[in-house]
Amino acid sequence: WGFQLTAVRASDGEGIGTFLLDDDSLQIVSGADGGHPELASRSYVEHTIIGDRDGIASPVEWTFSWRAPDMPQDTALFFCAGNATNKSQSPGGDFIFTARDTVLDESTPVRAVTWGAVKRRYRN
Repeated sequence: WGFQLTAVRASDGEGIGTFLLDDDSLQIVSGADGGHPELASRSYVEHTIIGDRDGIASPVEWTFSWRAPDMPQDTALFFCAGNATNKSQSPGGDFIFTARDTVLDESTPVRAVTWGAVKRRYRN
């Protein structure tokens, strides 16, 4: 078992937010690490060799956190790929699973109001 996950802004595909790890079975890699400089803004969280969950029956899980930007930027899209392999070093018998999810960038505006205005609004 293994996985890789990234978070990107919906508007332009640039990386968004920060992954926080508290476990040495996970690592964060840059999108540029795979020879793709155009993905340098992206961070990917993935398992390490000690986090590959070898020999464990499904389901398996890894735990990490993602912190959204301090100021709203855009809707965040999460893309994840997971793998289940038989360690044969060939694609036969391996399965790749993909998923995606969205966190909408919705801010709630705050409007100043007086107690008198609240009472007038709800008075019968």
